[in-house]
Amino acid sequence: ADVGYALLAGNLYYGTDGVIRQNTSAMSVLSAQLRKEFKIGPAHLDHRALFQLSSNPAIIPLPAVALTFRYYFEFVVQRNEQRQTVMTMQVGADAYFNTAWYSPAWNPNLGVFHNQTDRLYNNGPWFDIFVNVQWKRACVFIKYQNAGLGWPLLHPDYFSADRYIITQNGMDGLKFGIDRDRKSGSAGMPRPI
Repeated sequence: ADVGYALLAGNLYYGTDGVIRQNTSAMSVLSAQLRKEFKIGPAHLDHRALFQLSSNPAIIPLPAVALTFRYYFEFVVQRNEQRQTVMTMQVGADAYFNTAWYSPAWNPNLGVFHNQTDRLYNNGPWFDIFVNVQWKRACVFIKYQNAGLGWPLLHPDYFSADRYIITQNGMDGLKFGIDRDRKSGSAGMPRPI
């Protein structure tokens, strides 16, 4: 668990009209995070809950609660003659949810996000399924985004930013590649990107 507090003044932001402005008064951002990772044999259950509050949401809009769950199985695929691990695999799912907030809008002309107050988005729940294979110093990954298509909601909110839809299904949701070993995450494998 950890708690953070930031006192801001003079920061730059893009207003709802897309014009850059400078914050002239002091404002606060309070955040608290709870994180717990369970390991039961080959099963890994990672949980993260983020609570945050902005004293001026017109300048820095934030969802009040953001939840991330990562459940996967990890096992050794190959060992060398000295019984050292050469290849490891993770198979699992990431799930995301946050409470309703005014998600920033994208301005393609300027290439920046700006604040908006027209539409609330709750961004979830949605989840991705993945397979990571760590082979020596490289991670080969395959990821299928938004595999649940908004389940269990009857009317899911598919937007990651104002009017920008999250991948819904088909080949658009399939991502694969090779990443270098960043030694991040619970098992040393990079998260699928």
